[in-house]
Amino acid sequence: MSATAYATPQAVLDDARLSLEEKRALLRCWEWDEYLLDLQAAEAPVADQVSRLDEVRAAMAQLEGAHAARRASSASARTASSLQAASATSMRLSHEC
Repeated sequence: MSATAYATPQAVLDDARLSLEEKRALLRCWEWDEYLLDLQAAEAPVADQVSRLDEVRAAMAQLEGAHAARRASSASARTASSLQAASATSMRLSHEC
């Protein structure tokens, strides 16, 4: 699937059928395309062309931010679970001594 199948970068983010890596790849390609269009427009401005580079970059930042938050939440949950297990083991050992 290509980024051109989506009306907006947000539509890529909202597509639940796509994995994180697929969303990242689509947005990277879209970002590159917009960058090249911006370069062309700088050399020969086109009246109708509106850059979406900032919009695509904002979607990338949102995707990465959400991914980082999920990783942190997951790590926090694993740490809490490990601490609970260690505490239970410690209490069991202290009662055995």
